[in-house]
Amino acid sequence: MKKIVLFAPIVLATVLLSGCGGTSKADLQKATAAGAAQASQAAQVAKASQDAQASQDALKAQVQQLKDAADAKAAADTKATTDAQAAADAKTAADAKAAAAVPATSSCGDNVSANSNTSCAFALNVAFEYRSIGGTTDVSAWSPVTQQYYSMYCAAGVPVTCRGGQNAVVYIR
Repeated sequence: MKKIVLFAPIVLATVLLSGCGGTSKADLQKATAAGAAQASQAAQVAKASQDAQASQDALKAQVQQLKDAADAKAAADTKATTDAQAAADAKTAADAKAAAAVPATSSCGDNVSANSNTSCAFALNVAFEYRSIGGTTDVSAWSPVTQQYYSMYCAAGVPVTCRGGQNAVVYIR
């Protein structure tokens, strides 16, 4: 539309000038060429303006994509941090629960300890029987408190852990 608007005054001037007796054919051709040049220049300016607008739109789209990617990364980082904190909290809670589940032990001497269900006299008898056999095995030991023998399953390791009797646990180092 701009081409017609810019070109129309030049054509009109050319027509008016041609009506007068003093305008030569060469003047008319010059005026027509000038009008065509102006129309071409206007078209180039319009094209350059459209290209600049398209470039701006493309840059705006790229900026928006980068903002969206940064927002997504920030959300993912926040989630990862939250998940890591939740895992650490769960581990802390599990460790606390495990620590609470381990019964208190008392040292009986001779690198032997026992839980609260076990007398030291019985724990020392279990250690004596285990040391005569060694490895992962079952032992039978006398309890001076209950006046009975109890079977204990001993798992080799550091410490050796023997379980059995009436919820008795004996640790041998």
